[in-house]
Amino acid sequence: MGYAALALLVLRLVWGLFGTEEARFSSFPPSIKNAKSHFSDLMTGKVHKHKSHNPLGALMAYALWGTLFVVIATGIAMHGSPFVSQSAQVTVTNPVVYYVSSDGYEHHDDDEHEDHDGDEVMEEIHEFFANLLLILAACHIGGVALESMLSRRNLVRAMISGTTEPRSH
Repeated sequence: MGYAALALLVLRLVWGLFGTEEARFSSFPPSIKNAKSHFSDLMTGKVHKHKSHNPLGALMAYALWGTLFVVIATGIAMHGSPFVSQSAQVTVTNPVVYYVSSDGYEHHDDDEHEDHDGDEVMEEIHEFFANLLLILAACHIGGVALESMLSRRNLVRAMISGTTEPRSH
């Protein structure tokens, strides 16, 4: 799944460089200042037509792509490459040494398992960004719905077809 997501992300990045004018990154540079201004305008009922992403949509697009990249990278880092033989990916770690102390309990030396801590950290990062991706996607859907309603334009159709004509009643 990670490699399929990576392929789609790369395809979108290529489309952002060579695609239609509205899809090019130059049409919607990220700007926190412009996003704040756009948000203020929305809250006061002012709606501006944008040829491409509005400033909030631009920030969201970059946030989604960046977050997706982190999810992909950490997933691949945790599971390894399918293009390298599994025997080449195996790392040798120190064996777990258990001993029975004078109190009668089994113990082992945690210092020998520092590499597992790294795996757990990678998994936590992956999980955090995967959950963040879901939250961002939900916010994106809500933002598209709100902007469509306020601007009276079908932005979903615009995302698919590139047509940004106003909706008729």
